[in-house]
Amino acid sequence: MSRNLSRVALTVALFAGMWGFSSCSQQDSSPKTEILNPGKYSQIPLSLDVEAVLQPLAESSPRAVSLELDDSKKKFPKLKGLTDGSKILCVIRSSNSAQPVNYIQATWTKKENGTKPTYRIVFDEPSSGTPGTGTGFAYDATKPLGDLSMMMIAGGEWDAAQKRVVVSPKLVRADGTSMEYDLPCVSEWRPLQYELKEGTNPSSLQLQLRGYAFGMPNPEHFTLKPVGMFLRMPVEEEMAENGGGHYQLNAITLRSTAFGGEGYFDLSESKIKSLQSNVIDQKERSYNWVFSHGSEDDERFAVVNPTPHSFDASGAVEYGTRKFKRFTPRYYLCLWVMPRGQKPSAVTAENVRTQIYADVEIKPQDGRNVVYSNSTSADEKDLQGWAVVPRMKALPVYASDRLVRKADGSDAAFVEGMSYTLTLNLNRPDLPIELLSQTPVNSSFNGFAKRKEDAAYIDNANSYNVLISGESTFRTAVGSSWSIPSFERLSMLLGALAGNGTLSSTVPQFDSRQSPSIAPATYADASNYIVTAGQDQQRMLLAINAAEHSDRVVFHALLFYPSLVVNKNYNRTGSRLSILRGEYATNLRGQKVFRLTMRFLGSYSNDIGILSPDEPLVTAEAAQKPLVAAALDKIIAKGDDYWNDNLRRQDDIIREFPLWEKDPATGAIYQQGDAGYSMGDMGYIVFNYSPKPLFALFGKLGVGYPSKSSAGYPDLSKQAPVFMMRDRLSHK
Repeated sequence: MSRNLSRVALTVALFAGMWGFSSCSQQDSSPKTEILNPGKYSQIPLSLDVEAVLQPLAESSPRAVSLELDDSKKKFPKLKGLTDGSKILCVIRSSNSAQPVNYIQATWTKKENGTKPTYRIVFDEPSSGTPGTGTGFAYDATKPLGDLSMMMIAGGEWDAAQKRVVVSPKLVRADGTSMEYDLPCVSEWRPLQYELKEGTNPSSLQLQLRGYAFGMPNPEHFTLKPVGMFLRMPVEEEMAENGGGHYQLNAITLRSTAFGGEGYFDLSESKIKSLQSNVIDQKERSYNWVFSHGSEDDERFAVVNPTPHSFDASGAVEYGTRKFKRFTPRYYLCLWVMPRGQKPSAVTAENVRTQIYADVEIKPQDGRNVVYSNSTSADEKDLQGWAVVPRMKALPVYASDRLVRKADGSDAAFVEGMSYTLTLNLNRPDLPIELLSQTPVNSSFNGFAKRKEDAAYIDNANSYNVLISGESTFRTAVGSSWSIPSFERLSMLLGALAGNGTLSSTVPQFDSRQSPSIAPATYADASNYIVTAGQDQQRMLLAINAAEHSDRVVFHALLFYPSLVVNKNYNRTGSRLSILRGEYATNLRGQKVFRLTMRFLGSYSNDIGILSPDEPLVTAEAAQKPLVAAALDKIIAKGDDYWNDNLRRQDDIIREFPLWEKDPATGAIYQQGDAGYSMGDMGYIVFNYSPKPLFALFGKLGVGYPSKSSAGYPDLSKQAPVFMMRDRLSHK
């Protein structure tokens, strides 16, 4: 049976002024003293008064992690003290291994003695029997009692059956200047002295802390110190997309080689007896901690009291060459964790990785139903008036490859009993693939087609007028938030076909200008892009890799890598940084499709290694391209395990392009695999009516578009379908 041992009250100063908050804790009933074998052990009443102090939680450097946003005006939590009546577990051991270990619950009572409070620890009364007889202490009276010593633990849940104190940290949203938190604290081992008042009569045994005398001005005492690390996490909300939004942070998932949360203190007799026989150093804290999760395993912590909030850009300050913005925190989250003991040498060896992912929910203020942009029913629900929102169950909000970074830039290990600040940055801009419709437009231009027979196939000779008219008809029928994709809005999805296939020279399989083989190495390129309709163009870098796998090419593209050219007004944050995978596939209906999968990385991801806020500027993009290519290779090296990650994949956005065509001479409609299909292993869609209609090609060889010398879509002898693109997702 588990029992709550204590709650530790914290005082938290969050800003230069004090705000303050409070929460309640629930005390469980006291556990019963374990019944031991009466034939072997004597069980005697025991009453012991000792005194203890609580050591404050130390403050760490705010530069504890590589992406930490230093703000010296914000304070760290400080321990105020255990409340009267808190439960303490006392563990008493003997230097004689033949004697049992005793586990006795005690009560913590504050003494009123000024600015440095001490506390009296009194063993609890038995749940039955004669009041005032104290708590049972068991020992084998037939053997020497040996030297006795005792330690205390506060916090967690005592599991008497397993002899462990289980710690299940809570993720608490701070609402003021004070709060209660179940913070584990452990004392040193200290020697006890004992006396048999009546010779060998076991019932006359009396114990006390060695050197302690009641009423002494500076009595001997135990010191309870916080163990582990207390994380104070300001939440900065950066989601200004579509004029800001209305969000709620529900939980975080932690993956770290450096620290973990849930676990237990192993207080089994074998562990306790394996400690030193005699207590020599009275400052020593000896305990065995066991993590419930392995290094980098997923640990999810739900916010105890989540609340919706809206974007607020007031007080935003730019910093670094990448022009990140530091926002006023929306609130603070608090979480206790235990360090895993990594040393600074692990940083040098590139073995330190911490990632935090957030479960963020958009809460439309107009009360509309919500559908995720990666749902198979997103387009259908959109036409019914639902809000299409990004799925953010694993939103990257924090990343680090460091431990503690000292003021001089060197590394140090995490230290127990310290408080550290990790800033969580919530940012999720719209991505191009989730704005693209899931299926082509139907022939009436008032919805979408799931069958090839229902799709609109664009006339080659009159394609410009058909696209203009079709867009107008569609917007009138379903709403003005859809349009024909422009080149700039699709450009980041194109460019990984056979040959070196850069953004300006990819060609179809049957084009005489095609390179004879797939480029063997990852390469980088650059382009202008527009994601949200009507916005200005921005400059990006991207890396592309295409590799042959039996009957298909699998390509990867790293998109939205920030261009850092000196004196150019680019978006340097990399806020849309994403990884794109494309491959020839078969859908659930048995049709050949080209499948694109996009995963959001953002500015705070460690998938390709940490990009410093102070990344150096360059005179030309050519200097960055090798770095961009190397970054993509890091993800490719992770293999399919990366894409099969159950946490990350739930946010992935997938689009499957059907390989359909229409023969304008006969009116026959084909899909890849049908007799009469003329495009081999490729398919086409129409886009970009100004200055001229173009076509994107995709399939077995990858994805791309014709070279600049091509006449574009009117030059094709077959007709292709058209997709639409949303102007934006809903964020509010």
